[in-house]
Amino acid sequence: KVFRGGIQQRLRAAGADRPAPYQEGIATDSESDGDEDDGGDDGGPPDHDPDLMKSLCPKSCLGRELLELFAWGNMSPQLLQKLADAARKDMVTTLEEEHGVSASAAASPSCLQELTMLASIGSFGKFSNKCYSDLMRKVEPRMCMAETYKAKLCFANPPGEHTQELLLPHELFACMYEDHGEAFVRNVCGDEETRLGFWDRMRTVPHPAWEGHPVQTRDLKGAIPIAVHGDEVPIAGIGKQWSKKLLNVSWSSLLGESSTKSTQYWCFGLIEKTGIKEGPKATMQQLWKIFAWSLTALWLGYWPTRDHEGRRFPAGSIQAERAGQALAGGFYGVLWSLIGDLDYFTQILQLPNYNNATMPCPLCRASLSGNLTWSNFSSTAPWRATMWRPHTWHLWPDRSRNPVFSIPGVSSLQIALDYMHSKYLGTDQFQFGSVLSLLVYDVMDEGSPELNLAACWRFMREYYRIHQTAVRFRSMSRLTMFTRRSGGPKLRGKAAEIRYFGEVLLALWTTYCNDELLVHKQVTLLLKRNVFMERMITEHQSDLFLDDGPAALFQQACADMLVLHGELALHFSAEGMQYFALTSKAHMLQHACDLSRCLSPRTVWCFIGEDLQQKLQRVASMSLKGNVGPNAINKMFRRYRLGLNLIFEASS
Repeated sequence: KVFRGGIQQRLRAAGADRPAPYQEGIATDSESDGDEDDGGDDGGPPDHDPDLMKSLCPKSCLGRELLELFAWGNMSPQLLQKLADAARKDMVTTLEEEHGVSASAAASPSCLQELTMLASIGSFGKFSNKCYSDLMRKVEPRMCMAETYKAKLCFANPPGEHTQELLLPHELFACMYEDHGEAFVRNVCGDEETRLGFWDRMRTVPHPAWEGHPVQTRDLKGAIPIAVHGDEVPIAGIGKQWSKKLLNVSWSSLLGESSTKSTQYWCFGLIEKTGIKEGPKATMQQLWKIFAWSLTALWLGYWPTRDHEGRRFPAGSIQAERAGQALAGGFYGVLWSLIGDLDYFTQILQLPNYNNATMPCPLCRASLSGNLTWSNFSSTAPWRATMWRPHTWHLWPDRSRNPVFSIPGVSSLQIALDYMHSKYLGTDQFQFGSVLSLLVYDVMDEGSPELNLAACWRFMREYYRIHQTAVRFRSMSRLTMFTRRSGGPKLRGKAAEIRYFGEVLLALWTTYCNDELLVHKQVTLLLKRNVFMERMITEHQSDLFLDDGPAALFQQACADMLVLHGELALHFSAEGMQYFALTSKAHMLQHACDLSRCLSPRTVWCFIGEDLQQKLQRVASMSLKGNVGPNAINKMFRRYRLGLNLIFEASS
């Protein structure tokens, strides 16, 4: 295969010494939960001329750019054909009229030949409805990419049994190791020092999931910490009440260094209202069963010997031939973080509902009120003694039955409560909305609340201009940006806009507040603590975890801010006002900050996963036309594999 010869040298140069393969569990076939198609037909790419297999458009920069735009949903195959044909005609004219060289005499391979290949789809555009199939037929044999796994699953819409494709973690992991060594080192395994440093930190702090984890008995040189992210994204009727959503589940290495498209790998998707929800044939449950089986194979570090239903692979199939062989020369994946928003944890991973009055948290047994109330943010809060431990959680009768928790060493302690959803789309919205309400309704004296808000907006725009704020609110001209018909003030906005809003709001508040009033002093201190946390997050943006000193400061700032938040909520509640409303997201934020000694909030926040969601949203919009349910997902995977292949080639 491509690049096979140099992989070991490059891995050794990066410090990625090959640890001894893990021997335990090779013959324990019953432990696997399934993945491979029992048809035995989804091995690697088909055999072709080696010259064709070298690359996709190795000569033509325009050809590669067109393919990348197509793959990521930014261009239709018809437009790709038109642009490639126009470029081809220009090149032919230039060769013949300016250089006196016929197109047929051009060196092989050449940019002209590659553009001609792209221009020829659909019989050079004559049959536009054939452009997509022609293009994929031409480029897929040239790809060096893991094949999708094809599973027969039951669906409600369209009803019946249909083929659903998945790009399984252990397949892609092995493909990257074997065929895309540079991408594997940069995006997955990192160097040996980083890997050992990561696991040493998990052991010494320790991480809550470290207790009794079977990775302790493994060779940590080959252990790669894996994160799994899941979330829904609207793909049709965006912004409408009847919008249709797509659930996407992806995985990444916590040691990855590159961009989102390079390090976050889509595994499977399910379009809303297409799957069967209940019963033994529930579509979502079957997808997670296959996914968990693949992650179990990745954990063992060996190609599985049975499919996800426990059946042996057919004799002579590629799955049977490679069964029991090492996936990646001794490297293996350890599922260490489960990432997503609170709705995803509740609805998909079947964890406690964050709106519950009793036990709303997946990591501890805190409650809304009583001795174990989560609104106690001190370091000696009683709820801290109720933190789950791996073995106690698995003994709990009401634990989640999602198949992902059947993977060795995985429990609710792998849950990484998201800093983005807990703070920017949680506590910050209530804090900032309440401060703005205080300003325009009580503190400022420009006139009416509308005039006060206009003065605020002039101040904000000037602050943005002077300080060159990275992400800004485009407008804040209406009171409904932070006031609601029912409930207390809550600032509307995107997570990135709110993330950069603390600095400007602190400057605005200190300009108008009365330092003689205790409640105004509390608001000032709350905003200062908030801004301090954001500055620390930015200062340590490249760190996998915070060292002991910065982590202690970060945790204390979070605790101080939340204590002030609670005190302000009580103060205004006594006056009959719903300012500074406190929700369970404050508790989730404290968990995220407490974990910073092991994993920085930036390492496991959802911003990266949300970026991939936006990219898949565009791919889905181009794949839904004329397709429903699993057929649309399968078409998405054809584009996605092409885009991923182009990225890996570029890194090589």
